[in-house]
Amino acid sequence: MEILRIEWETGYMELSVKAFFPCNLQKARKIAPLINRYCTEEDRTALLSELRGMAEYYQQEILGYKNILREYNIRYAAIGSMSKSEANDKKYYETKIRKTEALKKRVERNISLIEGGK
Repeated sequence: MEILRIEWETGYMELSVKAFFPCNLQKARKIAPLINRYCTEEDRTALLSELRGMAEYYQQEILGYKNILREYNIRYAAIGSMSKSEANDKKYYETKIRKTEALKKRVERNISLIEGGK
């Protein structure tokens, strides 16, 4: 689903799904009632499927980053030290994990708000 079209009596709104979601809680609380009230069941189902796919993608990304960090920890545990560039790489992946976990959490909140309005 590329575009979600929400139509009501006096107008409509089109959302680019991949650009809008995952959205913050404030935006999600505004858009979820509109989606639940004015979208067809097929559109809601397609949107929820897309959001679940995003959550799964983020989960796979997190696991990949954690595997890379695990390799860093195993490799440098025996040595006892790492270079500055290697330490920066490790911090980079730790940051990527935190950011991706935040995005996954947002998507999960978006899903729960849309599902909760049945």
